[in-house]
Amino acid sequence: ARRKRAATHPPVATAVVAAILGLKDRKGSSMVAIKKYLAANYNVDVARLGPFIRRFVRKAVAEGMLVQNKGSFRVNKTALPKKKKAAKKPKAKKVKKPKSAAKKKTNRARAPKTKKNRN
Repeated sequence: ARRKRAATHPPVATAVVAAILGLKDRKGSSMVAIKKYLAANYNVDVARLGPFIRRFVRKAVAEGMLVQNKGSFRVNKTALPKKKKAAKKPKAKKVKKPKSAAKKKTNRARAPKTKKNRN
């Protein structure tokens, strides 16, 4: 048995969603436009991928991932898996050393100076 070659293109599901988003048509992208986009950007034989594209589109419409409007399809933004934001690394808090309490000057009770007699 020969080993299966790795595909040079992304999975059909990813490619179709990328095509619809890439075409940026407000009303949605037709199947023909999607296939043209895939042929141009992913260098694939669209005739061979046709059944896979149709199957994905049907499944995605049933699941609510795509919205169909007559012959065109739009991505349902709410059904797309949301990209997780990279968790921010907590900044290492600098340990503040407690400032040494300012030394209070203590007024020592000094002995009163005695006047020396100069006699």
